[in-house]
Amino acid sequence: MAELTRDDVIEHVKNKVSLEFANLSGLDLRGIDFRRTNLSGADLTSCRLQGSHFLETNLTRAILYEADLSGTNLSGSDLSRANLQKAILVEANMTNAKMVEASLRQADLSQADFTQSDLAKADLHFAKCSGTDFRRAVLSDANFGRAFLRGAMFRGANIMGATFEGALGVDPAVLQGDIAGGIELDEPESGRSLLDVFRVTTTVDYNALRPMGDSTKGAPARKTKYHPPLRGIASVIYTTGGWIRGTFHVPTMHGFLEYLNLSGDMLKLTGVILPYLEMELRFFALRRGKALLVMPDCDLALLQLPEPTAQYHVHRVSFLLEGGTVTGSLAIEEDIRVSDYLANHDGFLVLRNCRFGAHDAPVEEESHFPLLLVNSATVVGASDERLRDG
Repeated sequence: MAELTRDDVIEHVKNKVSLEFANLSGLDLRGIDFRRTNLSGADLTSCRLQGSHFLETNLTRAILYEADLSGTNLSGSDLSRANLQKAILVEANMTNAKMVEASLRQADLSQADFTQSDLAKADLHFAKCSGTDFRRAVLSDANFGRAFLRGAMFRGANIMGATFEGALGVDPAVLQGDIAGGIELDEPESGRSLLDVFRVTTTVDYNALRPMGDSTKGAPARKTKYHPPLRGIASVIYTTGGWIRGTFHVPTMHGFLEYLNLSGDMLKLTGVILPYLEMELRFFALRRGKALLVMPDCDLALLQLPEPTAQYHVHRVSFLLEGGTVTGSLAIEEDIRVSDYLANHDGFLVLRNCRFGAHDAPVEEESHFPLLLVNSATVVGASDERLRDG
């Protein structure tokens, strides 16, 4: 039985208190941000951890037996020698994770992303790996005995010494060791660039801006490495330089909020329209800290946003931003003030039923939006009123 409650765990994480060897078995810990927390040796048996963040978290020797980690972000975490037997990791983000000698026996890894992770000597007996992405992962001496591997991707992975005895659905190329090279796409048709895949039209003809000629003429054709399947998220973005319009290209297994929060310092867009510039740019890199608001201009189902549960607390908040003010409903999983929440979160957050007014616009030009993603790191100040408890 757990020695701590969910509220205790939230308080420990908030105050950066170590949870090493803590007994948390059976707790509902969904949506908690465990980034860089020490959970080494902790007992998380049967815990519900959907939507939690474990970026660069220490989970060495942790017990995650039958834990539900579906859709969870464990990118860069250390799970060496962790017990994940019968755990659910469906669509989990395991990129760059260290899982040396981890036990994943009978775990469900369907559609999970293990690219560039280290699974050396890991035990994946009977694991369900339908559509799992192991590209460029270290799988040396891993045991896939009787695992289900239909649709699993191994291109570029190190499988030296790995065993696949009795595995089902495994690609024959894997058994033959023919997976060393990176997947390559066919060269685009003459006159058609790779950006046409994104259906960008009426763009600037950059070739016309090269009076010295094309220096690559006669050079051998270059192949383009494989990219994960993407979905386009058309958006209008309020920046410190004004409103811009463009399209994000988000991996299909990632939610839009997760993508924005893990994209690094630069947000990449195509088909971009800038203020006072009467042309469409093929590609544009936007500094993340200068993007104040993101308003998706698409079917909201495409965003795959986390849905608030009955345990969330809803606040009516007003955020002062550089150049404007936004008001809306914010659902957070912790029973704390919004100001305290912002002090520990620097990513984008979801605001619903919003109103936004620019400081240089009259009140009657205030805009209404069903949903906005606010860059909490750019919030100048905040006020809130509790609407209801979860």
